[in-house]
Amino acid sequence: MNEQDLQRLLGYVPDLAGGLFYTIVLTPIAMASATILGVLFAIGLNAPRRIIRTPIQWFIEVARSIPELVHVFIWYEAFAIMGLVLPAIAAGIGALTVVFGAFLGEVIRAGVLAVEPTQWESGQVLGMSRWTIWRRVILPQALRTVLPVWSSYYISMYKATALLGLITVPDLLFRARGLASQNFRHFEIYTIVLVLYFIVGKASLAIIRRYERRLRVDVPKSEELTLLRHPLADHT
Repeated sequence: MNEQDLQRLLGYVPDLAGGLFYTIVLTPIAMASATILGVLFAIGLNAPRRIIRTPIQWFIEVARSIPELVHVFIWYEAFAIMGLVLPAIAAGIGALTVVFGAFLGEVIRAGVLAVEPTQWESGQVLGMSRWTIWRRVILPQALRTVLPVWSSYYISMYKATALLGLITVPDLLFRARGLASQNFRHFEIYTIVLVLYFIVGKASLAIIRRYERRLRVDVPKSEELTLLRHPLADHT
């Protein structure tokens, strides 16, 4: 590699760095929103009334059956036709939140079903409301159980942000396409993009795995039920 090649590669840094920033920031925002939606779906799917469970089940089935890219265009273009014009970033986050929230709803629901029924009974014996049992007993255990699966969906979300470039969100792939269209050095630019995606994805997964191991060590099985360590505390 001569000096001219090095200068050309360094010239890509400002554009690609700006796009990488969008990719890194959008991923946790969209995943946090999807996780919250997934928790709400999981609670609804475990509701005692069928009138609550059925619409959520149908919504999840529909959302999971539609490709992610179609979700993105629905939020960005179809909603605009109906009068709801959203910024590209808001539309992208909304679309990814819905599709991944649907998947996470089923995942978290499975985690809830894995919690021992005696946990519900213990909370009821201590006089806790149903919402308090959800918040302080069931969800912490369920989320800890599904963390390995959640981490896989996080990486999927990270990769799915590349779709947002198609609706003008200036993420890493969008910036790379712009550079490639200017100098036609597609192989060179997309190779750099590939390496960047790999590095960030690998680092993200390593951080999540480390937290997962720490959580398993810090929370022994004998202390799974928080309310047993603090009986009758903060009943709300």
